[in-house]
Amino acid sequence: GLFDEELVRNQDDELSYRVRKAGGRILVSPAMRSRYQNRQSWRKLVRQFYEYGLWKTRVLQKHPRQMSIGHYVPPGFDAVVLAGLMSGLFFGPTGPLASVTALGAYAGTMALVALREARSGARGRYWLALVLIHHAWALGFLMGMVRFAPRWLQAEPPVPRLAPVVSM
Repeated sequence: GLFDEELVRNQDDELSYRVRKAGGRILVSPAMRSRYQNRQSWRKLVRQFYEYGLWKTRVLQKHPRQMSIGHYVPPGFDAVVLAGLMSGLFFGPTGPLASVTALGAYAGTMALVALREARSGARGRYWLALVLIHHAWALGFLMGMVRFAPRWLQAEPPVPRLAPVVSM
């Protein structure tokens, strides 16, 4: 009833934003337990995060203030690296060299994260999962900017209203 039914992904994220905006709180209880079934293949993991990124664009269009700077980092990084690589076609090796340097810094950071997590018991392919998640989400977000581009110029249909929370 209160989910925005247009959204294929990110419905919980969008609803949580509206709850907080209406004065509500999201309670996370340490007593709560759940079971999580991870994706059974790398391809399914990539598809999952691609779709999260794609539909995050619609959440951005509906609620720009819901976004944090962290949401823009993966697509911004990928867009800058791609632009730098492409710039080599027109401006010489400076752009591609900067992109390769940025990719090297990213790879080094991921290696450090993977080492730290391996010490805490994470499996060896943890770094691969992180890289796939980052770049699938980024690609989905960038593709969402293209796919939903006409929606920037349209008025948004109303989403289900939440009653304001009254403190006692």
